[in-house]
Amino acid sequence: MPQHRRWTYNTRDVVSIEWARGHKLVQIDDPRQRHRPEYHEDWRYADDGQPAPGNAMVLGTPRPCPSCHQAAPAADPDPCLGWLPGVRNACCGHGVTEDAHLSDAYVQFLNGRTLRGEEAHAYFVAQGCTPPPRKPTRR
Repeated sequence: MPQHRRWTYNTRDVVSIEWARGHKLVQIDDPRQRHRPEYHEDWRYADDGQPAPGNAMVLGTPRPCPSCHQAAPAADPDPCLGWLPGVRNACCGHGVTEDAHLSDAYVQFLNGRTLRGEEAHAYFVAQGCTPPPRKPTRR
């Protein structure tokens, strides 16, 4: 896995935080860029400041899952899950525990039912998937 240079930013300048397949993304307030219409879509990887996929300012590069180290195209399922019957979308959680609400495993079925956390993990295992092991969440 490639090593990325360390990037520092002032936490008071963080406008928003999201997760992309197990990687923390930040949106930084940069007054020099506010005039650009795509400014509010400038998402960066928190660890090194590289543009994230879907970044409107600069084309970003997707990264592999930090748990299983497999990469998947944006529209494809997490590699450790594969295509699941009757499922609209799902996330394995990628082994991230920093923000349990945004990074926890889930599965949403076509009928609208949703499983989260332990229930989702148990469903994946029952389907023969190999999601990352559950870790206790920090509170």
